[in-house]
Amino acid sequence: MKKNIKNDKSQVSTFLIKDVKTNTFLSHLAFIIPLCIVFLIVQNYVFKKDIDINGDNATYYVYASSIDQGYGYSNILLPSKPKTNNFPPGYPLLMSIVMKFSKSFIAQKVFNSILLLLSCFLIYFIIYNISKNQVLSLAASILPTLNYSILHFNSMMMSETSFIFFSLLAFFSIYKLQEPFDFKKILYCPYFYLLTFSSSYAFHIRIQGIALIGAIAINFLIQKNWKLAITYFTGFILSALPWIIRNKLVGVEQSRYVSQILTANPWRPEDGILSIDEVITRMFSTIKMLITKAIPDSIIPNSNINYLKDVSILSWIIGIAIILLIVYGFLRCCKKNKWLYLLYIIFNCGIITLWSAPSGNRYLISIIPFLQMGFLFGIVSLLLLIAKKIELKNLNANIIVLFLITLFVFVSSKDIYRLDKINSRKQHPAYTNFYSIARAVKKSHPRGDVVVSSRKPSLFYLYSNCFNVRYSYSLNDSIVINNMLKNKVDYVVLDQLGYSSTDRYLVPAINKNPNLFKTVMHLKNPDTYLLWFDKVKARESQH
Repeated sequence: MKKNIKNDKSQVSTFLIKDVKTNTFLSHLAFIIPLCIVFLIVQNYVFKKDIDINGDNATYYVYASSIDQGYGYSNILLPSKPKTNNFPPGYPLLMSIVMKFSKSFIAQKVFNSILLLLSCFLIYFIIYNISKNQVLSLAASILPTLNYSILHFNSMMMSETSFIFFSLLAFFSIYKLQEPFDFKKILYCPYFYLLTFSSSYAFHIRIQGIALIGAIAINFLIQKNWKLAITYFTGFILSALPWIIRNKLVGVEQSRYVSQILTANPWRPEDGILSIDEVITRMFSTIKMLITKAIPDSIIPNSNINYLKDVSILSWIIGIAIILLIVYGFLRCCKKNKWLYLLYIIFNCGIITLWSAPSGNRYLISIIPFLQMGFLFGIVSLLLLIAKKIELKNLNANIIVLFLITLFVFVSSKDIYRLDKINSRKQHPAYTNFYSIARAVKKSHPRGDVVVSSRKPSLFYLYSNCFNVRYSYSLNDSIVINNMLKNKVDYVVLDQLGYSSTDRYLVPAINKNPNLFKTVMHLKNPDTYLLWFDKVKARESQH
């Protein structure tokens, strides 16, 4: 056993090791059970039964329904049911499997929660492989279950949780690969194929998975495992080819994410395309936002952070200090794969800076568990270093970790309470009216053979079961009307959901062409209209 301890210490941070003799199923179970208890308590408290008003989560459900109904990965909102690649197919495919058992929104949310719990299990064993400290492993695995941002997106039908699970599964697989790497043996190792599958599937869930692929391949190269790096990357290419070939065969355009890199504002097409100088300026602006607001907000969620306000000197100090702690934590504790973690975080942040419309820490959700790992490593390492310098012999890693996790639970309780209030909030009357009109359309057209134009077509579809399109984002009313004709629109919903595009594009088109729209249904408080679109008069007016 002593020889094994010595070998373990050569791969991990020795000052974090408490006892490597505890590597038994029962000893791990003693730490996993408390994790499950905390997880279940928090989930029971913040679980949201209703569908979120975020249109993307409805779109995921629509695409999953398409797969479940046998149309493949298609946009069943349109009568022609065209093939799509609007979102990567990974998450809708998982949702379609759940639909085999239940079509309810709650089933999808429960599935997300299960994936989050499994992700916490993976974090526990990843940290244990790094530190051989079960207390530290438990603390790290509990952090995501208390994080406001992760819990918030986990309560929706969104892809973040599944991406976290598959990316962590890839990291777990790396630690299970036998070392030293024997290339011939690797090809017969199931964990190599699990690594290739999990990381590739993460890419098929979210495009930012390319950061995971790059970090893994480069980490192998840094370790001078050239054959392994090439073989792994080849495996990824082979797994990505079917999706690429499929898109070519069905004739769908490139991913919307690529086209939006140079877009000034995806919600206002009239703003046009950015110049290279403007893209670079936006990148630096996003980097400043990540350092001073988004990353600190991801580590310790803060409802008082205003992403629109100017950055203070204190924000710079706090942000840089947190980042330095994360970097120091990985460098100090991850002897073998420190560059894997750092490159993964750097690549993800690099992708975010290219995005045309960063929204707070929204696009950091998927890497929050890794930010938390590094931050926890950094604090524990720094405090142990200070304790060593001042010769405080009674202070060990477990005492520090227990204190930190207690502090984090206390701090997080306020955010969990805030999330519960948000999830328990009564539905806004504007959405009540929106859904009521959708149900009325379903009742009057049970076969779903009409086309409705609205601001939230995916959400409207879930309650109307009819074809749906979004109106054109154009200041030219003729373009808006012609697009309705092109899509054979029968009805238009004029809502007050709070989006500026309605007043900017739809209302002017209706006001300039009042003879083309007839009120079929009007709900008050707030005023919401179902308008019949006269296609015959519209064609005549456009000639």
